[in-house]
Amino acid sequence: MIYNGIDLNRFSNIYSVDQIARAKRSLGIQCGVVVGTMGRLSSVKGQKFLIEAMKDVVSKSKDTRCLVIGSGREEAALKDLSRSLGLEDRIIFTGAAYMDIPLYLACMDIFVLPSIEEGLGLALLEAMSLGRPCVASATGGIRDIVNDGVNGILTPVGDSGSIANAVLKILNDKDLAKNMSEKARGFVKGRFSIDAMADNMIDLYGRVIRAEH
Repeated sequence: MIYNGIDLNRFSNIYSVDQIARAKRSLGIQCGVVVGTMGRLSSVKGQKFLIEAMKDVVSKSKDTRCLVIGSGREEAALKDLSRSLGLEDRIIFTGAAYMDIPLYLACMDIFVLPSIEEGLGLALLEAMSLGRPCVASATGGIRDIVNDGVNGILTPVGDSGSIANAVLKILNDKDLAKNMSEKARGFVKGRFSIDAMADNMIDLYGRVIRAEH
């Protein structure tokens, strides 16, 4: 198995407080905590479970907002769900991501990937590379990325309550958030860089060529 790599130069930026504040204001976020996700708005990506979880999160963390980056066929349904839960002023849909993607991710205090199915989860790797504490479904390749309780938190697929509990756990424990952030950044740097992917590809081709001779 050779995993896709990400551009660590692009997703290792250290943004200033002012840069992040300006980016948040451009999204209509004036203050408070930001929980977010990124990906096409599709039922398989499970964004509805994050939105359902936010009902519980905002009841306990009043200034929390949710940033949903992406577009897709589920956008209207997700917006309807937000309204039905009384969260229309807490859930921010960006549509297609025209702003600098790493800066979008840097606006998030916690990244959530609530997928029902996921091959690997590049957005998750990108958020981890930026040092964002992450919550993700225990499915597919995500289980190869997230070491539960160490560099992130795994939740059962489709379990909104578990997502809410994981988010609140990170929000309420600054030391945990800091440790997860550091472990996540180091893990991605060590295993999921473009250079690591290229080295593994070269090694594989070399072994195939040697085997043929």
